[in-house]
Amino acid sequence: MEFPPKSKTPYRLENEQDKIIFDKLAKFEDKKLGAEDEELVKFLYSQLEDDWRAPLEKFVDKLFNEKQTKMGFHKDIVREVFDGKICTWRLRDHKLKVGDVVAFENSQTGEIFGRGEITKVVATTVGKIDLNDKSHYKTYKTRQELIDAFKRHNLNCAIKNDTSVYAYTYKFKKNSK
Repeated sequence: MEFPPKSKTPYRLENEQDKIIFDKLAKFEDKKLGAEDEELVKFLYSQLEDDWRAPLEKFVDKLFNEKQTKMGFHKDIVREVFDGKICTWRLRDHKLKVGDVVAFENSQTGEIFGRGEITKVVATTVGKIDLNDKSHYKTYKTRQELIDAFKRHNLNCAIKNDTSVYAYTYKFKKNSK
């Protein structure tokens, strides 16, 4: 890591405290820092730049994205979410509760395409799912058709009528560009 890191805007050392912080950060040059600590030191330096808000926003966004709960959607299902799908059925209990906000991730690309606020959680079984539930977007003519759909997205699971399912209903908000 270069000390001080190359800044995007000039460092503003307008008062004594700014200079003291700058000098303290420079002492890290001789220390062996891991990648996470290097990133933190670069961020701290950025707070002495003329335009400190842009790096602060970028740092906060990255931290939030690393720490938030995510729910993956197959790329073919992402379109359905944008088109009005408001419920997803999962074989795994994501331990979500009403009011939780979850990042919606395209499972193939890793892109966060929006967020969902959980409005309802129901634990049920495959055999009790309403095949005509339009909140799930896709409806099914037969129980076997539903089981086949689960198998397409859960390759290593044996799916039967008594298999546990967690239905998460949500209010979707797409990412702003």
